[in-house]
Amino acid sequence: MISFLLKLLLLPGVIFLADSLSPAINYATGWQVISVGVFLAIVSYMMDALLLRNVGSGVSAVIDFVTAAVVIYLSQFVLAGAYATFLGTLFAAAFLALSEYLTHRLIVSEKLAEGRHRT
Repeated sequence: MISFLLKLLLLPGVIFLADSLSPAINYATGWQVISVGVFLAIVSYMMDALLLRNVGSGVSAVIDFVTAAVVIYLSQFVLAGAYATFLGTLFAAAFLALSEYLTHRLIVSEKLAEGRHRT
């Protein structure tokens, strides 16, 4: 549950940074940034639950990159006033994948530490 809360805070923040730092991505309102970030957090949490143990954090980060790129690119067609170029989408997805990779490493290390304390 901690990983989901972390994602709920982290992913909208990363989307906000990408929106602020890159002219290739623009969301018209803060609610759009939050909604895309929350949607990605939910999808990412579900994917982690299904894939992280089976494929590892590296492969999972690549899957997160592809998922984030698709969601960000398609969000411009759903959200009024939003736009994202292909390169801007890749830029934001790379930041998201890096943050997800670091989050995965944290989750795995915490689970390993919990296992050591139980024995």
